Amino acid sequence: MPELYIIGKGFDKGHGLKTSYRNFREYLEKYEEVLLVHMERKAVAKMEG
Repeated sequence: MPELYIIGKGFDKGHGLKTSYRNFREYLEKYEEVLLVHMERKAVAKMEG
């Protein structure tokens, strides 16, 4: 059976991986713009009540 290792506490940042929300958003802007627009519309609607 394969093993899965879950590592946290800054492991990603310590190894230079681009895992911040900003990096995720930039990825969405480049590759999944429709999804990004949908997510942002839902977030704004939720904030507006």
